[in-house]
Amino acid sequence: MDRLSPAERTSFILHDIFGFPFGAVAELVGRSPAACRQLARRARLSIRSGSFPSGVPVPPSRGKATADLAERFISVCEGGDLSGLIGLLDPGVAGLATVLGLPPLPPARGVNAVAERVLFFFGPSSGTCLEPFTVEGRAGVVARRGSHVLAVVRLDERGGRIFHLHAIARPFGTLPAR
Repeated sequence: MDRLSPAERTSFILHDIFGFPFGAVAELVGRSPAACRQLARRARLSIRSGSFPSGVPVPPSRGKATADLAERFISVCEGGDLSGLIGLLDPGVAGLATVLGLPPLPPARGVNAVAERVLFFFGPSSGTCLEPFTVEGRAGVVARRGSHVLAVVRLDERGGRIFHLHAIARPFGTLPAR
């Protein structure tokens, strides 16, 4: 995924992972449905073949440190551990959530606001299952409810702590009941 162009990655994720029709993907990314269909097709072919176009910058992955950060994030969320989550966050942390097809949400800033929002959406009473994932060479998580992907969250790390979270989520009205 990290080696796909941004346009390929966006079309692939929105269509193949979130299940959005190409018409809706086109509205969100500002391209035609045919262009989005072609971008997603190229992404699927690249992923299957393991070949990627040259010239696409690949952010460096920090391997084990990236995986450990995602695992620690998942552990504190699943346990509803507010103090553990606060300890994982940088004091100047900011959280941004983009809900596809809706106006931008105001960002959450500071450890308390971000931790409360994270536990509301991904804590033990949320009905979600979190899985580690690498997004653009950084730690991330995929939030699912059953077989449905609810959100993809990128965790930006500095000095072993999360200083920025960016979630891309489906509108809750498009999800099956828990």
